[in-house]
Formats: sequence, structure tokens, C-alpha cells
Amino acid sequence: MRRVLKTGGTFLLVADIYEKPGLPREVKDNIRKFHLFNPTREQFKNLFREAGFAETRIHTKDGEDWICVEEPNNRVRTERRKRYEAEYHCAGL
Repeated sequence: MRRVLKTGGTFLLVADIYEKPGLPREVKDNIRKFHLFNPTREQFKNLFREAGFAETRIHTKDGEDWICVEEPNNRVRTERRKRYEAEYHCAGL
């Protein structure tokens, strides 16, 4: 993906869940039942690094189970971006 990402483009991966404390038992049972890989925040970051990405950012929100993994290409932090980072506690991740 890294080599085909346009300059100024962003690669996003969004998942309904990620491995973290407090996942409901039903969710954990389904992960096992269907042999799913459910990475932690750190595992997502490592997977992207291993794929050649260097600026991987992880976005989550307290009380929610989703995760967004972002890899910008030539990222420019705009004021809008700074407000988003402040709201979702994701600056520097």
C-alpha cells in the first residue's frame, strides 16, 4: 500500500473492535469461534511499521470499541486536524 499511496494521500483502516480490556464476552467468543485476528493498538501500529509505514497514528475514543489506524503521506497538520486530535486524544500516537 505504501508504494501506491499518492503524495498527500492518507491510508485509513477502520475496525469495529480491537483487543482491549472490557470487550463483552459475546464479542470474545465470536473472535474465537471465527478464528479472527483482533490486534491491540500496539499490534496495529507494529503491523503498519512492518509494512513500511512510518507515521502511523491510532485513533480511538473512550467508551467506544472501534479503532482507526491512519497513515498519512506527507502529513500537514492544519488547525482542523489539531482540533480533531484534541477531541479524540490522538496527537502523537
